[in-house]
Amino acid sequence: MSADEKALLGKTAFIGGSYTGNGASTRAISLGFSPGFLVVYPVSRCFVETNWSSSVQLVMGGMAGPDGSTQGVSRTSDGFQVSHSTAAANGKSIRLNDTGVTYGWIAFR
Repeated sequence: MSADEKALLGKTAFIGGSYTGNGASTRAISLGFSPGFLVVYPVSRCFVETNWSSSVQLVMGGMAGPDGSTQGVSRTSDGFQVSHSTAAANGKSIRLNDTGVTYGWIAFR
């Protein structure tokens, strides 16, 4: 193992966690740093689901990085923010804070 590899031991290159959705239209998650790359996903649900009765896609997860992000998730100066809307726009409903749904996240420095 090189000296550089030894220096990296014990340093966290990423952190993860979870939150339970509360239905608010936006929600900020504080990490204490702006992530370089971020993934938010629903636990025990699909990343994108389709409501077949209305043909609306329910976007339940998203990603954000230095070159942009998917709808519903954005990096902030000390963490990230998710969006939630039950109304459909362009055939999609952004659901990253759906009431009672547990979401996991992983943030890379």
